[in-house]
Amino acid sequence: MQPGGAPSSSRAEESGGGEEEDVFVDAGEVAHEEVLEGAEDGQSGVEQQSGDAEMEDNSASAGDGEGVEELPDDSVQGFFAHTDSVFCVAANPVKTNIVISGGADDRAYLWDASNGEKLQEFGAYPDSVIQVQFNHSGKLVAIGVMDGSIAVHSAEDGTLAAALESPGADLVCLSWHPKGDVLLAGYADGTLWMYKLPEGTCMQVFSGHSDSINKCMFTPNGQNAVSIAEDGACIVWNPKTAEARVRVQGPAFHTAAVNALAIRNESDVLLTGGGDQVAKLVQVETGRVLGTLSGHKDAVEDVGFSCGLPLCATASMDNTVRIFDLNNHRQHTLMQHDDCVVKLAWHPTEPPLIYSGSVDGTVRVWDARSGQCGRTWRGHMAGVLDFALATGSGHPDVVITAGDDNVSLVFMRE
Repeated sequence: MQPGGAPSSSRAEESGGGEEEDVFVDAGEVAHEEVLEGAEDGQSGVEQQSGDAEMEDNSASAGDGEGVEELPDDSVQGFFAHTDSVFCVAANPVKTNIVISGGADDRAYLWDASNGEKLQEFGAYPDSVIQVQFNHSGKLVAIGVMDGSIAVHSAEDGTLAAALESPGADLVCLSWHPKGDVLLAGYADGTLWMYKLPEGTCMQVFSGHSDSINKCMFTPNGQNAVSIAEDGACIVWNPKTAEARVRVQGPAFHTAAVNALAIRNESDVLLTGGGDQVAKLVQVETGRVLGTLSGHKDAVEDVGFSCGLPLCATASMDNTVRIFDLNNHRQHTLMQHDDCVVKLAWHPTEPPLIYSGSVDGTVRVWDARSGQCGRTWRGHMAGVLDFALATGSGHPDVVITAGDDNVSLVFMRE
């Protein structure tokens, strides 16, 4: 992914035990790849094109003033301290009202989504803030700057915990370990760095890509690190040794840059999306390509697995979100925005629900089984570049956005 959830084409964007034998897989030699064409827009498969068919009508209404149209605003709160595009936003996983946002004004802000109050200001940095990430406990927050610098702060009082060493290349992506205070950072020179916090020491440097890394993350069990890159490769790394366990690359994989990455909760299957308009399912252990998910007419920008249903989703610059059945790899439903879709997020405890954010300035929530849009939130005067979903027992879902109109808005699903 590029700055926040911005389209990749517009980028200005504890390990396992014993020793293992490295497995390098040339996807061109995969013998049993299952390439299944997804349903096209006119095909069957419970396909519904439903951006206009919503359970609630959130259309703009005319203002009272003659000749003046009232702009719709469904937000319940907002944050307005940024003076340029907001590229990225994240919600604290424990104190879900605490939010951090960063943008092209070379600053990051820690703020309270319940009242819009600014809690901390970080910067000015030498370049745009393109990545913000809380660790698993919500006690640390990493701020990534496009020039390659990374600062890790206390999320409680804002004090600097560590300023991390970098290779001197532009930063592209950050990702925390799911259980420990370990941070991955992917750079434009094709290297992946792993840091130990709060000490700020570099634990490993992973080298194997020939072009910029686009996304990195740990598997949910924490035993592997995974990176995807502009060179069309996906590499599964051993975090202890920095050796490649699996490398997938070649004509049976992606034939263009790999933009999007998700890993199933069981840590056994990867989902990737590329500039070649398709998504791929890949076995983590062997690198075997399990299937191709097709149907998009432009680059795939984000992907994700449902937490409770045998479904996965892809979001594309062709303005659509497509849901695929993991049992047969066929397209199940189609959802339509009015412009590029830059991010999606499955609801963690209500499996049918999936959220999507778009350059059309809206965030929408859908029923993935039917394709029906449950709600469209409006309020931005320009594109949504990123969003964070805050859920929890006892309060409604909250969506916090990063907008190209210099603001972050807070929306609530009643």
